[in-house]
Amino acid sequence: MSTDARRDATPDAHRDSHPGAPSGTWSAGVPAAVVLGPDRRSALVLLVLRLLRSGSVALILVGAVVAVAFGRLDEESTAELVTLDGLVRALATPLVVLAVGIALRILVSPLASLAALAVVGVHRGEVTPRTERRSRFTRWRDRLRIVGGYRSLRWTIAVKHEAVDRLGATGRLLSWAEVGIWVVDALAVVAFVVVSLW
Repeated sequence: MSTDARRDATPDAHRDSHPGAPSGTWSAGVPAAVVLGPDRRSALVLLVLRLLRSGSVALILVGAVVAVAFGRLDEESTAELVTLDGLVRALATPLVVLAVGIALRILVSPLASLAALAVVGVHRGEVTPRTERRSRFTRWRDRLRIVGGYRSLRWTIAVKHEAVDRLGATGRLLSWAEVGIWVVDALAVVAFVVVSLW
């Protein structure tokens, strides 16, 4: 049998597993539409989470610039930012922007996990073949690991593009907003180097 014939005869495993997946997805990969979720709300949640994640990085970088400018980026000051009390106290200091960025970065992680959990719940994510030797605890542990996998996949560019396409003009606007934040990140890095060498 020729290579082309074997390829034509090979079933698309992922399309069989996910009948609703679009025909343009990778035959040997995970369909972006499945990872994203079933509706426009899933796409909006993902793009907003991407903005929050990018925004947290921008705030941390800008906060570092402000802290250096005020002479507060020392070991003693930054050590306080690893605790909740330290973050709260930092709100009344020049470290406020840095503290908000760190807090936002911490917040994005559980929010992304909740969004992934919702998608796994819709598709009833399971590892196959199933086995009766699993306890309820191990089933939930497996489910959490699947959620972690979905959360990682949802940060990929392929899934982002799927979300942008699904939302149309709104998706393109959010995508350009993320690019704008990247520009701020780059400028903040340059500013940090300049202020540090001043």
